[in-house]
Amino acid sequence: MSVIRFLHTDSLRLGSPVVGLSESPEWLRRTSASAVRQAVTNLVDLAIAVRSHFVLIAGRLTESADDLEPAVTWLCSQVQRLAQHGIVTVVAGHDVQEHAALSRLNAILLSPGQWLSANLRNDKTAELLVGSSGQASRGGDLRVDVGLATRGSASMVYSAMPGPVVSGALQSEDGSVVAHQQYLRLTAGPVQALDLSERGPCGCVVVEADVAQQKLVGRFCATDVLRFVQELVVCPAGTRPSELLQKLMEHSRRIASRRCVTLAEWIVDGAFLADGHDEQSILEADLLRDLRQGLNAGHSGAWPCRIRFSERSQLDMQAGQSLLLRSLAGVIHERRQRTGSAGSGGYEFRGLPLGQGSEVAEALSVLRRVA
Repeated sequence: MSVIRFLHTDSLRLGSPVVGLSESPEWLRRTSASAVRQAVTNLVDLAIAVRSHFVLIAGRLTESADDLEPAVTWLCSQVQRLAQHGIVTVVAGHDVQEHAALSRLNAILLSPGQWLSANLRNDKTAELLVGSSGQASRGGDLRVDVGLATRGSASMVYSAMPGPVVSGALQSEDGSVVAHQQYLRLTAGPVQALDLSERGPCGCVVVEADVAQQKLVGRFCATDVLRFVQELVVCPAGTRPSELLQKLMEHSRRIASRRCVTLAEWIVDGAFLADGHDEQSILEADLLRDLRQGLNAGHSGAWPCRIRFSERSQLDMQAGQSLLLRSLAGVIHERRQRTGSAGSGGYEFRGLPLGQGSEVAEALSVLRRVA
């Protein structure tokens, strides 16, 4: 075997919380609290499982400098686990003032402009050397650089380009890409997403470089504990609210993953018919509540973070006036209670709190959401 194998990830995000889950059940809040550290642990487990020679952290360990010291303290045990299996840790993307803290990791530190040269010894362990700008690479070695726009003089080069999202080429069906002319330039992204705006898988790139054949291949592997996705749910004309809820449940179970917790944002697109006998609300908040209850607190499907209707969605008002009026009355009643508790001093209102200037806005808000 003449293959050098290593893992490339961009940022660990240690110390940063997963946000947007305040209304989630207790089990999900506990999972989110430890999601980032568990994702890093998954990265270490993967490096050991694939028998990598080194792990390259191309971006920052933390997003805030204040989190660096505790992050390094926790990470030391993970780096030690790697070392026990003969795996070297390589850290790049750090500032000069952070060098003292990072030196506790017993890792190879790459400063800006430096690169790593890798080759195999006769005992199949990797020989890693640090080079600087202007230095030539040894023939036959694999050169690994971080954030460099130029290829350099080596015959086989892997260029890590830190970024917020994994390279699109790695998001294909097989999740792998082969180097073109022995040159591969990829972004790995972070090990864990932090909010709903960061959709899709997070993880690392497993890179295999065959020194004898001068062949370089990158393959994406997920490490995330929580994964945010956005799903479009298209409903045919005449769909009733109860049918919409059932459709959302089916979609939720379809995208659920056994490896990680899937957190979904649903965008509903369709023309709906509200039957006078249909008790199911079509308000987004009510759909979200009922969907979460129907999924048994998320354990039997993807946990729904958000539901919203597209601008093209329509509601047939001829058959659905009773449903609309019930929803509108509920909002006005809630408004009445809020106004009464805020300014009545214990006096019970008789009728609607007119003259406050907001009941029209409340009504229009309901009409917008239902339509």
